[in-house]
Amino acid sequence: MRRIIWAQLRRRAGRALAMFFAIVTATIGFVVLTGNTRTSQLTVAGEVNAHFRGSYDILVRPTGSRSALEADRGLLRPNFLSSRYGGITLDQWRGITKVRDVEVAAPIGNLGYSPFFAGRRFDLTALVDRSATRQLIRQRRVWSADRGLTVAAESPDLVYVTKRPVIRPLDEDPVDGTQKYADGRTRRNPCPDGIPPPVLEVREDGDEVPLCLASGEGTRRRPALVVELDADGLFHYPSSTPGQPSPRLDPLALVMMSYSVAAIDPDSEAKLVGLDSAMTFGRYLEPDRAGGERRRFDGPVNLVPAIGTASPQIDEKVFVRAERVIADPSTGDLGRLAELANTAPAEARLDTAPVDSVDAQQSARTDGTLYFAGGLLSRIGRSGAVEYQVDPDGTLRPELRRPAGAAWTEPVGAPPQLWNDTALRETTMIRSGDRAGANQMGVGLDPIGFFDPARLTQRDPLAETPMETYDANVLRGAREVDRELLGDQPLSPNSNPGGYHSPPPAFLVSLNSLAALTGETAPISAVRVRVAGIDGFNSVSRERVRRVADDISRATGLDVEVTLGASPSAQTVVLPAGQYGRPELRLSEDWTRKGVSATIAQAVDRKSVVLFGLILVVCVLFLVNAVSAAVRERHRELALLSCLGWSRARLVALLAGETMLLGVLAGAVSSVLAVPLGLRIGTDVGWERALWAVPVAGAVALVAGLVPAWRASAAAPLNVVRRSGRNVTVKLGHGRAGVLRLAIANLLRVPGRTALGCVALAAGVAGLTLLMAIVWTFQGAVSGSILGEAISLRVRGADVLAVVLTVLLGLMSVVDVLYLNIRERAGELAILRASGWSRSSVRRLVGYEGVGIGVLGALAGAATGCVAAAWFAGVLDVRLLWTTAAVALAGVALAGLAALVPVMLLDRLPLAGQLSAD
Repeated sequence: MRRIIWAQLRRRAGRALAMFFAIVTATIGFVVLTGNTRTSQLTVAGEVNAHFRGSYDILVRPTGSRSALEADRGLLRPNFLSSRYGGITLDQWRGITKVRDVEVAAPIGNLGYSPFFAGRRFDLTALVDRSATRQLIRQRRVWSADRGLTVAAESPDLVYVTKRPVIRPLDEDPVDGTQKYADGRTRRNPCPDGIPPPVLEVREDGDEVPLCLASGEGTRRRPALVVELDADGLFHYPSSTPGQPSPRLDPLALVMMSYSVAAIDPDSEAKLVGLDSAMTFGRYLEPDRAGGERRRFDGPVNLVPAIGTASPQIDEKVFVRAERVIADPSTGDLGRLAELANTAPAEARLDTAPVDSVDAQQSARTDGTLYFAGGLLSRIGRSGAVEYQVDPDGTLRPELRRPAGAAWTEPVGAPPQLWNDTALRETTMIRSGDRAGANQMGVGLDPIGFFDPARLTQRDPLAETPMETYDANVLRGAREVDRELLGDQPLSPNSNPGGYHSPPPAFLVSLNSLAALTGETAPISAVRVRVAGIDGFNSVSRERVRRVADDISRATGLDVEVTLGASPSAQTVVLPAGQYGRPELRLSEDWTRKGVSATIAQAVDRKSVVLFGLILVVCVLFLVNAVSAAVRERHRELALLSCLGWSRARLVALLAGETMLLGVLAGAVSSVLAVPLGLRIGTDVGWERALWAVPVAGAVALVAGLVPAWRASAAAPLNVVRRSGRNVTVKLGHGRAGVLRLAIANLLRVPGRTALGCVALAAGVAGLTLLMAIVWTFQGAVSGSILGEAISLRVRGADVLAVVLTVLLGLMSVVDVLYLNIRERAGELAILRASGWSRSSVRRLVGYEGVGIGVLGALAGAATGCVAAAWFAGVLDVRLLWTTAAVALAGVALAGLAALVPVMLLDRLPLAGQLSAD
């Protein structure tokens, strides 16, 4: 039997080499891909363990804080603190610190936005016409935000420059409708109602001209600034700077914005993020100071110790746009005041250099000088949460709210200009001083130090949870047009409380100070918890965090979110157009997806199991087809051996032995080639795993050869010898319709052969469809987050290789079946040629049969793969249906291309020889 086996392999070297090559391909693919699967598992496990933990493991929020959108998507929205003011008591926080395995419980509380104003000088000297006796300059403070897309101009102020002497009113209040002036005389106000007593300009003839110039409306009307220009070219300002003329015209401009204040527990924050080590100037907060110390600064005030951020992360600039107006205000034409202030034509214009609004207000001084950073117990603005409309594709559209400026109720002054921009949060104003019992301007901040958020404890961008206390949430352009509008930069927040995203707090005070200021019994907005003993993303660590979260929930009744294993996840947000020029923007915003690490670990394990089994099944199907083809080619030889007395078991052993020998030899070659090929694609197969190719190839070949060998040995010898299979009707015409009908008849006449070809192609198509579903499901499970995207890029190469090998094996099976059909039906085709069929008609016949096999096999395989893919993915979506259709069409096309190979062999068939053989 051994001599027969070797003789058969030598005599049918072409068939043996084809099977050998098939087994080598299948075995190498099996060994390398299973090795890559293991490598992928280790890679993913390593990535997850390296990036599974943010700054905290558990987030505790007041009851009812979790929005429906967060619950539906398993997300944690950024800026969740900016709309939460208190809700957790000091006793609840202390209870959290006592829960077993709680390493750090760091509370954070919000006070709100404090309006703030300061003076800033902008140089307008270049705009002055020094030859003019008098001139009027209109100036506006212009605010720029949103990467320059938002430009908001305030109502104008007037500056009157004159070379004539002026008499100024004193700062004393009018008595009986008269105002005392600097020359000692009193005069009645000649200006219309609502305009303060004017400066008097003395003309060359001695007449006094009242300068009834004012800006603004109603109670917010402001008198024009009158500046004297002397013969030396120096500018004299009002009595606030007597005797100090200046070579520059740089009137003091009122710059008004707002800044936010939050409170921390200094000890907890130092342990959580190392805030005490991030100080760049001054000293850190002392946790035991509740309140402040009274100091002298323009009157007695109560100053609260605070630390400020050295990086406010606010995109907001201010500059002055000044215009020299074509008008003569000294003519006494009081009816033109509105025109002069707003619409009078200009003969010259000057835009000053922009400055950051924070710098303009000097709210982050680091020179050691005491700085009174605002009146915390005046009006405080608090912004609400953003509400969304959700598009069918999941895009988020924030709902509009009334502008923050509409909540401004102060009788004097106007809100900061950007408070009037389009709002997506509802702003309310409170007077926190009412609870503390202090005077309206009795409390301010004393910046005792400044910190740099970049120097905080190193945080992992792949696993970071929201830390809006120090970082603004990131908004990037979602489309090319949006990125171009933003200059390829993120959209940063400004100081508008009604804006979509809020800046980090400009100042941090101690939690005790916040409680003393507001008198609130529950001043804490959230508590960030880090659990002790977490040394990796394993079942023990996950269970410990889950238990701590359950204990906190039971002890406090608060909303508890497990953030261990979370990662930022991009959500598409559409911001509506702004009031001051910013167009609608489609942005990508990083929310936090919970449970990403666990999902990744589960997905890669499931994918590995399915990929392993699928490759094995495709290998066996291919070999079954190849062995079946070899057995059919030898049916007469096997029948003769049976007639000579060979038993069925001996025939099975002969056929299985041939296949087994090819499998072992192919396995040996595969084990040698697997290691270098694995290294080529970045997989360390290892010689121990590579040696498994020998028994795997032998076992697969044996399993694949047993079934066709057993079927071949069961045939009746005499029937096999007598069977000719040449009963063909040739009365059909050889036009296109006749060729197509004969091709269909041939497929139906030999259903077993047709089914074998269809199954071979169906295996490849089904494998491709299922593999695509595996890849997509895996990518869908792990992508959608920064950590998931990073991991998916590392394991995608193995998926691509698996798809390529699956398609290659299926295509080889189809070619093999069609080639065998040509060999077995050579006489049949020769008869057709002899009966008058043209060469092109015979070619079309073979091609139609190949396409028929392709249609049946591709449709069956695509349907099977689609059902299996839907089961694996857990959903039958449109994308999977389109992919199934595309794969089916590709299968038909591949079958048609495969038919070209046997069609080319038709020209080599000797017509006379085939006829004589039949």
